[in-house]
Amino acid sequence: MTTSYPLRVTRKWLERAVVGGDIFRRPLCPFANKPWRDGKVKVHVFEGSCQEQLLLTVCRELNELFSADDAEVRTQSRPETTLVVSPQLFREDYRSMIHFSWRIMEFISSNDHLIDKVQVVNFHPAAVHSLYSQSALEDGSDFSIRSPLPTFHLLREEDVLAAVADSGYPSPELIPTRNAVALRSLGAAECQQRFLGLQEQDVEWSQ
Repeated sequence: MTTSYPLRVTRKWLERAVVGGDIFRRPLCPFANKPWRDGKVKVHVFEGSCQEQLLLTVCRELNELFSADDAEVRTQSRPETTLVVSPQLFREDYRSMIHFSWRIMEFISSNDHLIDKVQVVNFHPAAVHSLYSQSALEDGSDFSIRSPLPTFHLLREEDVLAAVADSGYPSPELIPTRNAVALRSLGAAECQQRFLGLQEQDVEWSQ
């Protein structure tokens, strides 16, 4: 399997759902447009099936994010944010992905140059906000944290704060609530149909 499909479908999701609003009628992250437009969003596809190797890959990408100072990030093509996509691991098990993410947080907490400077956001095809909910009903708001493939989004805290400050976006703390309202107004079934529409047919991937 090549990385072509995972990379292609992830970029399509970013462009049409996260940065653009043509899938869910509003961009899920109004601050993502500038780094996306400036080519500062890195997508790294991890092709393996070993969790230890995945952890090493995520840790390496975290260190790379912090290997450049602010001036380098602004003036060179160094990423502001990185998405590590894992098409082989956790596809059928969101809880296992969450448990794995705790190991990423352990790595961060054991490295002084990363403590209080990193945000890690988990996306998954079956992600839910209420992990231990007993309800069998789909909630449209869950599509704000769903991606075509298991994905760890690594962000520098200072870049997030700067993007919020520079955007002038009103009440940014209400973005999750606004997304939830918009997605629930579409309905879970409609969200699912639109979400599946992002995932193009790929013969090699289906084998």
